[in-house]
Amino acid sequence: MFLSAVYHTIKLMIQTVTEGDNMNPVHKSASSKT
Repeated sequence: MFLSAVYHTIKLMIQTVTEGDNMNPVHKSASSKT
């Protein structure tokens, strides 16, 4: 049960980061430029 909670937490974090990159094309281009 603990591992399941950790898995869902990590999955949520990854999903948030992915959505953030998609919503911020400027940040994405800036990071790729560096």
